Amino acid sequence: MAMRFPLTDLLDEQESYNFLLKTLHPDGMKCKQGHALPPDQKPHDRRRDPIFDYRCRICGNVFNLFTDTVWQGSQYDCRKIVLIVRGVAQSTSTST
Repeated sequence: MAMRFPLTDLLDEQESYNFLLKTLHPDGMKCKQGHALPPDQKPHDRRRDPIFDYRCRICGNVFNLFTDTVWQGSQYDCRKIVLIVRGVAQSTSTST
């Protein structure tokens, strides 16, 4: 299955976040214990907009878009991660 990367849509940080959310968490974001993020939950930490941290209402774990993925702990923004993934998927260099 080939991945499509519509760059004109993904150059926006929020659109890149939305793409990564659908790609990394197709069933919705969950904490490390598997508890789903309620749709009405407010972020725990907003410093890295749009990559918000959430505190699980059940177990108290803090998690975000990159929790339990290869990007956990990354300081890259969503646009850069999308471009890196695009480069890997197309077997092109990701160096700048």
